[in-house]
Amino acid sequence: MKKFIIPGHAKPKGRPRIIGKRAITPEPTRRWEEKVGWYAKHGGIQMIPKSEVLFTAKFYFSNRQHGDLSNLIKAIEDGLNWIAYKDDKQIRRYGTGTGIYYCKGKKNERVEVEICELERAFR
Repeated sequence: MKKFIIPGHAKPKGRPRIIGKRAITPEPTRRWEEKVGWYAKHGGIQMIPKSEVLFTAKFYFSNRQHGDLSNLIKAIEDGLNWIAYKDDKQIRRYGTGTGIYYCKGKKNERVEVEICELERAFR
């Protein structure tokens, strides 16, 4: 199991704008996904190229101003494409504890992410 932490207030996945036949990811979402990837790489996360993945994400907020859990998770999943796995469709299970938590103070806001090959998770 590999774990890393993304400090700061998590951003939910934003709705894409459709221009012609293309979907354009909103700039704040794109920047957040890049930040997720940066912390994963610098946290020692390596690609799981083919295996099914167990994914756990714990979101810590200092107040109740945050997006819904599914959009928070999606932004992390997309930020890890081609870093932790080839595609987020490899994720087959969410780990125990995936959810939203509250902490004291903005300086303690963070996302704790754990990624593991599913077959190794239950050995």
